[in-house]
Amino acid sequence: MAESGHHPIGFVRHKVLELDAVTQGTVQQVQGDPPFGTVDYIIGDAGFPAARAVFVPRSLGQIQVAINQGVLSSQTGRLDDAIATLKQVLAEAAGGYLGVKHECGCHYNLAVAYERKGLDAQAAIEFNAVLDTWPDSEYARRAEAALARRRKGVTRNE
Repeated sequence: MAESGHHPIGFVRHKVLELDAVTQGTVQQVQGDPPFGTVDYIIGDAGFPAARAVFVPRSLGQIQVAINQGVLSSQTGRLDDAIATLKQVLAEAAGGYLGVKHECGCHYNLAVAYERKGLDAQAAIEFNAVLDTWPDSEYARRAEAALARRRKGVTRNE
């Protein structure tokens, strides 16, 4: 590691304690995670909040995985799979589970899949959806470039 200029960071060997301003001694700092709440040290698990978070039908992480699977399908030439996956993600996004960045990326990648498949009208609809969703994004700049190429009669595959 010394050759690359990066230095290893040692592990913290002890828990940092905070002195209590009112009483003598230290404050016990509980361990927890915002979606799960604090860990109950007597039982040792977060209880119902953790179980509820695990059993939500489509969490944000699962949606992100689905988007990545759609993009991978598109890149490997399985365009029907890519289109179906990305359309399903966008349908679920109507419930408010998807942020603007991911929704915009999903529309863009769906447009690319349509374009690769030769479905120009659907591709144009999705490129325009990118512009409507987040006009100042990198996805929007690429969508504008794709629509400009289409107006000039040059497709991405040429």
